Amino acid sequence: MQVITWNDSTDNDGVAIYMFDDSKEIIRESDKTTINDGDGNPELIISDVNSNNSNVYQNVVEPDDYFGWKYTYNEADGWEAILGWIDPRIELEENNGE
Repeated sequence: MQVITWNDSTDNDGVAIYMFDDSKEIIRESDKTTINDGDGNPELIISDVNSNNSNVYQNVVEPDDYFGWKYTYNEADGWEAILGWIDPRIELEENNGE
């Protein structure tokens, strides 16, 4: 797997924000990041993630319960859960009952 994290130019240094299969091509530019399928066709353009504010790590073992913004990641320490993280899916389920 490949993980994209914010880098130290942001207040969220190391926070894992996207995870992609190894077959995806991640192209970071100064103004955007493009995710291509295995044939080079764009599947996703991320306009707020770019070569200036993010890192990409390859050959990463995905945690069983991965969710964007739940963990930090770096090569030295691996995955670390973010203390106080609240699952937004649970809040959505609770609010749907209103």
